[in-house]
This record gives sequence, structure tokens and C-alpha cells, in this order.
Amino acid sequence: MSTESEHSRGEEESDLVERLRRMDAAAWNRVTREYRAGILYACLRRVRNRADAEDVCSQTFVRAVSHIGRFRGDSSFKVWLHTIAYNLCMTHLVAGARDRPASLDAISLKNRNPGDFAGDAPSADRLIASAEARSAFNKAMATIDRDLSNAFHLREIEGLAYDEIAKVTGVPINTVKTRIFRARMQLRRSLVEHRE
Repeated sequence: MSTESEHSRGEEESDLVERLRRMDAAAWNRVTREYRAGILYACLRRVRNRADAEDVCSQTFVRAVSHIGRFRGDSSFKVWLHTIAYNLCMTHLVAGARDRPASLDAISLKNRNPGDFAGDAPSADRLIASAEARSAFNKAMATIDRDLSNAFHLREIEGLAYDEIAKVTGVPINTVKTRIFRARMQLRRSLVEHRE
């Protein structure tokens, strides 16, 4: 059962999408302001190179502008943007892009609250609360499989639901749940080893 706040968010998003379809510059500026950091972070986690992540992030918004007419509202606008970004990252990787390890510090987290990337993701905020924890988290994330890392990022950093992650990644919801579970286990193991 949807709550009143979910209903008002749905109406607000519907209004925003209509403004985007009319190519309202203020609406596009708002979308870029609200979602760019999260999309950039997601791209960096996937392509693992700052310059490439910036390019794919920019391409995501260009693609969104040029394809806004195709947004049907089957998912939230945020999920739609992440789906575009995910697909562009996969295309970039298949095309033979460089594959260097990434660090959260590469996107200037030192002076930012991790919540800036996630809006309302307190679990991520607690996880990356200090420079030492951030460093340990970076090392742990670099050791796990990219598919696990992507699923974990979409769930814990971006705050997407399992069904939304399934739409973004194009895999069954049970696969999403398995990937997130495995990512958590591997990250926990790696972080425990770091403390010892």
C-alpha cells in the first residue's frame, strides 16, 4: 500500500518528467544537480577509471536528454538514469576500455559527506565514516567481482530496491539478491581481515 508521501513523490516526479519532455532547462539543471554525483560514482565503480567515468557520466545525461520521450514511467526516473549509465558502462567495457583500480578518493570524497552520493543512505554514511574506514572500504571493494560490486553499490549507496536493481542490470531479482549477499559477505570478511 503506498503512503501519502510516496504518492506526492510520484506526482512530483511526473511533473518533473513532463518539464523534462518540454526541454525545460531548469528541470534539466535540477536533474543534473541531484543525480550527477551518484551517476558518476556508479560509473567509476564500473569502469574504474576517472576520465572514462566522467565521459560515461556525461554520455548518460546526453542520452537521457535525447531519449526522454522514451521514458515510460515503468520505473522511477532515477532507476531509468542508472539503467542508461549501466548500459553505457557495459558498452564501454566491452569496447576494451582501460581497467584500472578505482578509489573513492578519486572522486574527492575527502571533503564530502558520503550521503551526498546517496541522498538518504545512512548505511553508506556509517560505512564510510572516517578516512581509515574509507580506505579499508576502497580496498575491500577493489577485491570483489565487478558484478557483486555493482549490485552492492546500487543497493547500499544508491538505495535502489531489489526489483529496481534487476531492471538496471537486466538480471533476475534472485540473482541480484545473491550478488548483494555475496558482496556483503566478501566485504565483511575483507574488512575484518583489515582490522586484524
